[in-house]
Amino acid sequence: MPPPRWRALLLEGRSHPEVARLCGVSVRTVERWAAQLRRDHGHRCGGGAG
Repeated sequence: MPPPRWRALLLEGRSHPEVARLCGVSVRTVERWAAQLRRDHGHRCGGGAG
């Protein structure tokens, strides 16, 4: 199953405002998604966030 569109866009390096516009959500929502992505990435890799 492919990742959600927002995740793919953030991993491509798209800006938060651009992801918000493309996904039809607020920038604040994208900021929450980005924080979740950082947490998930850090957990999967065994390292800390960031």
